[in-house]
Amino acid sequence: MLVARTDTKGTPEMILMDVPVDDEVLGPRLIEARLEQDPVISQQFSLWRTGGSRVWTGHLHLVPVGNRLLYMEPVFLAAEEDAIPDLTRFVVSDGIRVVMAESLVEAIALMAGTMLDPDPEGSTAKDVQPPVGVQPWPTAALAVLVQAEERARAGDWAGFGIALAELRVLLERLESEER
Repeated sequence: MLVARTDTKGTPEMILMDVPVDDEVLGPRLIEARLEQDPVISQQFSLWRTGGSRVWTGHLHLVPVGNRLLYMEPVFLAAEEDAIPDLTRFVVSDGIRVVMAESLVEAIALMAGTMLDPDPEGSTAKDVQPPVGVQPWPTAALAVLVQAEERARAGDWAGFGIALAELRVLLERLESEER
């Protein structure tokens, strides 16, 4: 997979990411179906729709993080037919597990918690917490995520993309430090 990024200095770079043949990488339609079929998410969407609100999901982003692929999708909600939708939730998935939270920062933190869980069966993302004293994502990465959310809310999609690229650089740095 060919991935483009810019570092914190703005230098563009293209990286060929090797995805092993035996790894299952789900396409956008399968991930969308998995997101819609998640019991917690589908229940929340149904609740909103029953109340007369309209629910939209934004574009699905596939973001390489170290040697993992994360899928990220914004969720918009409008109270009336002609109302301007509000960005209300973010859904994040690693292709197996799915979490939804009010912010991208929270959704990724929940996903990080599920990634730390040695036995994900029978537990939900809300049940899983990182071990005491472990900070799964550095403060700098969280600051970049907050910046990305603000840019997405403002409709600044170029700025959102830049922030995601910065996040990728920070997370790759974290990944290389863990090795």
